[in-house]
Amino acid sequence: METQTRRNFPVITRKMVIWVIVGIIAMIFVFRSCSIVPAGHVKVVDFMGSVSRRPLEPGPRLTNPLARRITMDTRVIEVKEHMETPTSEGLTATVDISLLFSILPSGAPNMYKEYGTNWVDKIVLPNLRSATRDVISNYKSEDLYSKSRTTIASDISARLEKQFLSRNIILDNKDGREPVLLRDLQLPAEVKSAIERKIKEKQASEQMEFTLQKETQESERKRIEARGIADAQKIIAESLTSPYLQWRFTSVMEKAAESQNSMFWVPYGQNLVPMVSIDKK
Repeated sequence: METQTRRNFPVITRKMVIWVIVGIIAMIFVFRSCSIVPAGHVKVVDFMGSVSRRPLEPGPRLTNPLARRITMDTRVIEVKEHMETPTSEGLTATVDISLLFSILPSGAPNMYKEYGTNWVDKIVLPNLRSATRDVISNYKSEDLYSKSRTTIASDISARLEKQFLSRNIILDNKDGREPVLLRDLQLPAEVKSAIERKIKEKQASEQMEFTLQKETQESERKRIEARGIADAQKIIAESLTSPYLQWRFTSVMEKAAESQNSMFWVPYGQNLVPMVSIDKK
């Protein structure tokens, strides 16, 4: 009896070990099949070198437990670059520039296949440097200190948008936002001083031109006003005839006679003008 029990014991133990191993393997497969994709990301499925065309979208997902799952960020990314670039005059400008962009979720598998996970360093930064140099080389140094800075940023943005369109990269220009930000533009100190001096002289010249224009307009206004006064005086002088003045004098005398005032008016000189007041007493 004891011998039979000893013979059965190893058999039972062997079966239990096998089932335990199978259970562990099954649990590993279950856990490996489950994947949680965080918000603002997708996961690219790579099974033995074969990349799935459809990425895993945010949320809990089931996939091949033997496949690799590479997380790709689809949120807006900002890269900053500090670089030197020539202007149209051959001067060297130092530029601090930022670019806001993101990757299309549907384009993540192709991006991973062609450039890997460090696609920002391989695509975005080289194109940003190239576009910035190409655009700024078309502008003069003084344009960097004027309203042209907005135009420069727009030109860089338009150039990058064309280059990124086929690579599933989109610029962050929603709601009219500018994806390219020129944080700082610097030129050599002596060149900067010369430009600032030129800008001040230009502003002074424009101010003087405005003043002269204003004075010219004021002079024209006074001339028109004087001409109007002269015309009015001419019309009045032509209307002051002797009969009119006699009639006007008679009317005034009638009112003065009826008045209780101690003063009345009498004519002086020929034509009955001017009239002066004399105390009745």
